[in-house]
Amino acid sequence: MNKYDKIVGRNLKKLREEIGFTQLELADFLDKPLHVLEKYEMGEFSMSISLLKYLSEQFEVKLDVFFEYDYTHKIVLFVDIVKEET
Repeated sequence: MNKYDKIVGRNLKKLREEIGFTQLELADFLDKPLHVLEKYEMGEFSMSISLLKYLSEQFEVKLDVFFEYDYTHKIVLFVDIVKEET
């Protein structure tokens, strides 16, 4: 498991909860076994980009929603580096 899978999994769980799906409902929607969805949400399994794209289209969110924390974190680090150099 890597930190990116954990970020994607955490954001998948947040999105699922926001739309009011249970894990079982989302697993059925995706035609995946419940234990696979649980592993996705815990960051133990990697989600394919095609599955993430499908989810973003179905739930009408931008694809980067799944990577949001990491993306924001990188921006903060870049801003800190620029500040240090000036």
